[in-house]
Amino acid sequence: MFRFLRLRLTLLYLLGALVLVAGVDAAVYLLLQNENQTSIDIALEHRAALALHEVGEPLPPALTRGEQEWYAGRGGVPTIAAVPTVGENGETGGGEDGETAPAPTAASAAVWQTGEPEFDAELSPITLAAVRADGGADILTGSKNLSVQTESLSAALQNGLDFRTVDDLSGGRVRVLSLRLSAVPGYTALQVGRSLSDQDRTMANLAMVLLEAGVAFAAVLGAVSWWLSGRALRSAQEAWDKQQAFIAHAGHELRTPLTMIRAAAEVTQRKLPAGDGRREPVVEIISETDRMNQLVGDLLLLSRLDAGALAMEREPVDLAPLVEEIVRSFGRVAAERKVAVHAVSIAGRAYGAENRLRQVLLIVLDNALRHAPGGSAIEIGTSAAGKKISLTVSDRGEGIPPEDLPHVFERFYRGRSEGPEGGSGLGLAIAKELVEAMRGKIRIASDAGRGTTVTIELEAAG
Repeated sequence: MFRFLRLRLTLLYLLGALVLVAGVDAAVYLLLQNENQTSIDIALEHRAALALHEVGEPLPPALTRGEQEWYAGRGGVPTIAAVPTVGENGETGGGEDGETAPAPTAASAAVWQTGEPEFDAELSPITLAAVRADGGADILTGSKNLSVQTESLSAALQNGLDFRTVDDLSGGRVRVLSLRLSAVPGYTALQVGRSLSDQDRTMANLAMVLLEAGVAFAAVLGAVSWWLSGRALRSAQEAWDKQQAFIAHAGHELRTPLTMIRAAAEVTQRKLPAGDGRREPVVEIISETDRMNQLVGDLLLLSRLDAGALAMEREPVDLAPLVEEIVRSFGRVAAERKVAVHAVSIAGRAYGAENRLRQVLLIVLDNALRHAPGGSAIEIGTSAAGKKISLTVSDRGEGIPPEDLPHVFERFYRGRSEGPEGGSGLGLAIAKELVEAMRGKIRIASDAGRGTTVTIELEAAG
């Protein structure tokens, strides 16, 4: 019992730790991805700014901010002395010396490709394309795989600037910045792009490293969680073991005096003549002694089941002769209460322990008999479905109230409808433990006022 509880507690600890680790890994991954994209966007803005400066195109305010971030991140100041900008009202202003940029000239490859040698390592992967008025493009620097991105171009012509991630001709992802041109004859826009293949490869490697680290960390966490759960349950385990040992010792110690009491009561009963009024209390002593013996036996059986010390050898059990024997023996007891016991279409074989299966059926039948009205019948039947075979015990009693039904397999639970002749509340709990020890299932369906059906499902033996 505690081993299963320890496993569940370990899984709970492990799940909480894995959620935390997964959250940290995801945060690291997303932060690095965002940082990479921000760096690429700034580099694209700077490359575009250089090209616009060389042809005398005013800088949009967004590129001005990008220029500041570019140089601020590299510990320098802009090397461009006079960069015209476009203000909010569309006017063009000069650079720091107050002079306006020279008038634009016809674009040429030499003009477009002017850059900064000190930043060539960062700028060289960037593709620069000037889009002509006829819709074609001049690839001035970088990869020839970048074609004109029409959607980005349309957005830039409408809004002045557009950033997006697209696929190039080779199928790789590319980050593209499109800018509208107004001062370069023959050209309508500038597209600046950079392949994201290196970044995608780096992020994939990072994801793999994080996954491998997570798996390794999970293994360590599993061991630590197992140790922590064992430590947390140690005191409860010790208390449970002491309780089980006490029940076992007390049960064995009680057996001897109960046997002596019953023997003495039987001797007294035999010595008393028939009709003697003293016989009735002696009979009650014998009855209560038997009841105490049954309770002690139930407690000892549950103790062995909890400790996993009950030997349970599963073997094919022929259900027809087993049920017929039970019907004959239990039928005589039921007949005293004017209740009939019938076997209906008993067939098939099931894997289980014959003696324990008999015990389960007797528990269920005894429970049904206590609730079956005189003149009614209890029926035992079988049914097969796939690799499973089910035994059913049905009565026509008052049924189980809906509020009691979820608790019928709990130890010492007695429903509100139980009278003074009710059991100890251990019978169905023992039946459930025994059926599960045979790798089966037991369930109860009941309609108040109409009766109850108990179903025992076991593995079919063919």
